[in-house]
Amino acid sequence: AYDDDSFLEDTIQQLRQTILNLAVRGNLVPQDSNDEPASELLKRIQAEKERLVKAGEIRKENLLPRVEADETPFASPAGWEWVRIRQVTSDRGQATPDNDFTYIDVTAINKEVGRVTDAKVLSASDAPSRARKLVRTGDVLYSCVRPYLLNIAVIESDIVPSPIASTAFAVLNGFGLVLSKYLWIVLRSPFMVECVEGKMRGQAYPAINDSDFALLPLPLPPLAEQQRIVAKVDELMALCDRLEAAQAERESRRDRLAAASLHRLN
Repeated sequence: AYDDDSFLEDTIQQLRQTILNLAVRGNLVPQDSNDEPASELLKRIQAEKERLVKAGEIRKENLLPRVEADETPFASPAGWEWVRIRQVTSDRGQATPDNDFTYIDVTAINKEVGRVTDAKVLSASDAPSRARKLVRTGDVLYSCVRPYLLNIAVIESDIVPSPIASTAFAVLNGFGLVLSKYLWIVLRSPFMVECVEGKMRGQAYPAINDSDFALLPLPLPPLAEQQRIVAKVDELMALCDRLEAAQAERESRRDRLAAASLHRLN
């Protein structure tokens, strides 16, 4: 029975990986020729970045090289584009806290659900030296330190007082044109995990640095297809959650039965 439980647990985990893999390859939902292609979406992203640079909200970035064919681990569907991760996202810069703030470090992340669930409110005088990264609602946090642990979270709602994240994170603002949950899907996908592992440096605390992270290749679907992908992934992951809950209930019943049997024997 225990071997069966272990097999089922492994199978559910493999199923989750398969869902993510199909999603980023464009095989989870159908393409729609009526969708605005990602090439046009890229133009809108670039225009928004230029607007934010002029407004002083983000800093101007160096031009990134195009993604070459030998960097793409699979062919993307028609209407998609291969891009660099910082070609379609930006961070929000850094600041030193001067008031009470919500500190998000790696321990605050519930990586299973992809949310911040245990952040601490600190005073400016108690701010750790790593508390520097500005964060807003809709951003994605990706831990660049020991990234194989997949400490990744979407800031889904307003946090009060205003959040500041550890410098261990890369902050990804997709401008509302690259969906936060789609970024979460890509960053957790098997192909991206492999890309990051190839760039990690260090022994005790392996990490990927900002310049290497910026160049990671990302498959970009049309915005409408991103929405369909996110909806389907949510639906299928909820099914996996139900399978895990059913397994846990079965294990609990078996344990109660074993305890009751032992009690009768005694």
